[in-house]
Amino acid sequence: MTGVQTCALPICAVTHDTGKKSDSDYFDVLVGLRGEPTAKSTVEANVGYRSQDYENYGNDFESVVFNGNLVEIFTSRDTLRLDFVRTTNGTNYTNNPYYETTFIAANFKHGFTDRFFGSVGLSYQLNDYPTSTTEAGKTATREDDFWTGGVGFSYEMPTGITVDVKYEHRTRDSTFSTFDYRNNRIIFGLAIGF
Repeated sequence: MTGVQTCALPICAVTHDTGKKSDSDYFDVLVGLRGEPTAKSTVEANVGYRSQDYENYGNDFESVVFNGNLVEIFTSRDTLRLDFVRTTNGTNYTNNPYYETTFIAANFKHGFTDRFFGSVGLSYQLNDYPTSTTEAGKTATREDDFWTGGVGFSYEMPTGITVDVKYEHRTRDSTFSTFDYRNNRIIFGLAIGF
């Protein structure tokens, strides 16, 4: 796979060449803002337009895309972060070269001490495929709804090592029940800073 990205803010162009149906050229035109609306909040957002021309697919993508986040610092130990994204992603699902993704998430972080932190997060994601397909005798346009919730803890050791543990539950409800699932994960992490 080869890909070439050319950017001159606020315009970005990318070429994908894989020999598959997702081969495409696209360009984004985005405008953004970054600021501090209050003394305890920061916001960053980009909104614009994407045009994606597929070599081996009849329906090109032309639509609004955006991304951004808002961080609110309630106290020195309590922070809320909100994220949102709308874009496209490549896929190898049957006759679809891409799907549209809309994603929103909230994560609250609390510092129990200067080194021990806890967090709780929720997110929702919608994946929308453009071309109708047939699964188990049902023909429809596939849409997947993802709901994710989790809690986590992290400890920053004086040596610069951070230990993380997180529990996450994820649910996917699809137009086609064959793609539905429930998933529980426990994630352990170790990071070394220097």
